[in-house]
Amino acid sequence: MYYKKIITAGNFITVKKIFSARKGQASPRGHNRSPTPKDVAAVNERHSEEKLSYLLNANFKKAVDGHLTLTYSKAPQPEEAKKAVEKFLRQARTLYRREGKELKYVQVTEYKGHRIHHHIVFNDISMYPKLLELWKSGTPHLKVLYSDDLTELASYLVKETSKTFKSSEKLFNFENFDYSVDPISLDQKEGAMPANNIS
Repeated sequence: MYYKKIITAGNFITVKKIFSARKGQASPRGHNRSPTPKDVAAVNERHSEEKLSYLLNANFKKAVDGHLTLTYSKAPQPEEAKKAVEKFLRQARTLYRREGKELKYVQVTEYKGHRIHHHIVFNDISMYPKLLELWKSGTPHLKVLYSDDLTELASYLVKETSKTFKSSEKLFNFENFDYSVDPISLDQKEGAMPANNIS
């Protein structure tokens, strides 16, 4: 039997079809083989993308918040880069508190095929000039968030990194609603849509 899972994240609601073997029903037929490492990696990447997209959509807004890239003038070792970005985030939290604000962020570090650098999605782009002064290791680059749907940004960040990300404790955890419904047909659509389109 299939059930509908509804996930609300910011202005977007994602509707997913979830199979349940409750009531003794057999699972849908598929290829009778064990998943390969490639299959497992693809599933893990998809789950990471989904989780990050929910987190971004629930906490950050177009034209208000930003995507900051922190680069290095000299290539650091991974441990050096980790310490540098942790120091930056500590200083950024202190800076926000002095202004009577709370820093919210999601941070990932990119290693693939490039010199190490960091991506930070953060709240309140008006703080950027002061954040700029905190990064002494290279050149920061700012992009204002361009869309209310940050799924594409989440996909980019996961594909270009180690598929892990760090976030501040103050992020709003997206609401997760599960509804048991009558069996739904396999051709019923699933996906993300603006919340105001849900009846």
